[in-house]
Amino acid sequence: MTLSHGLGTLSAKQHEFLQFLIDRTRETGVWPTSREIIDHFGYGSPEGNHLGRDLT
Repeated sequence: MTLSHGLGTLSAKQHEFLQFLIDRTRETGVWPTSREIIDHFGYGSPEGNHLGRDLT
Protein backbone atom coordinates (compact mmCIF):
# COMPACT_ATOMS: atom_id res chain seq x y z
CA MET A 1 0.00 0.00 0.00
CA THR A 2 1.31 3.45 -0.85
CA LEU A 3 0.03 6.83 0.25
CA SER A 4 0.38 10.12 -1.54
CA HIS A 5 1.92 12.84 0.59
CA GLY A 6 3.36 16.28 -0.07
CA LEU A 7 6.76 14.60 -0.23
CA GLY A 8 5.65 12.10 -2.87
CA THR A 9 4.37 8.57 -2.54
CA LEU A 10 5.11 6.84 0.75
CA SER A 11 4.76 3.20 1.67
CA ALA A 12 2.51 2.42 4.63
CA LYS A 13 5.56 1.89 6.85
CA GLN A 14 7.10 5.19 5.77
CA HIS A 15 3.81 6.98 6.38
CA GLU A 16 3.54 5.45 9.87
CA PHE A 17 7.08 6.61 10.66
CA LEU A 18 6.42 10.13 9.37
CA GLN A 19 3.15 10.33 11.29
CA PHE A 20 4.94 9.28 14.47
CA LEU A 21 7.46 12.11 13.97
CA ILE A 22 4.68 14.62 13.37
CA ASP A 23 2.56 13.48 16.32
CA ARG A 24 5.47 13.34 18.77
CA THR A 25 6.71 16.76 17.69
CA ARG A 26 3.25 18.26 18.18
CA GLU A 27 2.99 16.66 21.63
CA THR A 28 6.41 17.63 22.93
CA GLY A 29 7.59 20.50 20.74
CA VAL A 30 10.78 18.63 19.78
CA TRP A 31 11.76 15.72 17.53
CA PRO A 32 11.75 12.30 19.19
CA THR A 33 15.12 10.87 20.14
CA SER A 34 16.45 7.82 18.35
CA ARG A 35 15.75 5.85 21.56
CA GLU A 36 12.08 6.94 21.50
CA ILE A 37 11.80 5.91 17.86
CA ILE A 38 13.48 2.56 18.55
CA ASP A 39 11.20 1.92 21.52
CA HIS A 40 8.04 2.97 19.68
CA PHE A 41 8.67 0.73 16.66
CA GLY A 42 10.28 -2.15 18.57
CA TYR A 43 13.63 -1.99 16.80
CA GLY A 44 16.82 -3.44 18.27
CA SER A 45 19.76 -1.37 19.43
CA PRO A 46 20.64 1.97 17.81
CA GLU A 47 23.99 0.51 16.76
CA GLY A 48 22.13 -1.83 14.43
CA ASN A 49 21.07 1.16 12.32
CA HIS A 50 17.58 -0.29 11.77
CA LEU A 51 15.94 3.10 11.35
CA GLY A 52 16.78 3.71 7.70
CA ARG A 53 16.80 0.11 6.55
CA ASP A 54 13.36 -0.72 7.97
CA LEU A 55 11.67 2.15 6.15
CA THR A 56 12.11 0.69 2.70
